[in-house]
Amino acid sequence: MQMSDKERIEQLECQLAGCMTAATGWAKDPPVEGDWGWSKAFQDVLQLRARFENQRKSLESGLALVESAFAARIAWRTNASRCREVDC
Repeated sequence: MQMSDKERIEQLECQLAGCMTAATGWAKDPPVEGDWGWSKAFQDVLQLRARFENQRKSLESGLALVESAFAARIAWRTNASRCREVDC
């Protein structure tokens, strides 16, 4: 069955809203190919968001490692300063 122009516009609006939802990370139960709200653009945005989230998590764990190493260095320097003060 052929969609009317109004139905097609509504579908395109839904697909565009889906792209925005996927881009912001709120697509929790996304449509799949063949669903009324699915589009290739939506799928591409969904995959791009997943790649972004993976990179963000990777950067966060790297940052945590750097912060930990920095804290250890500060602790070492603090202890070394105390040691000099009391002639360890």
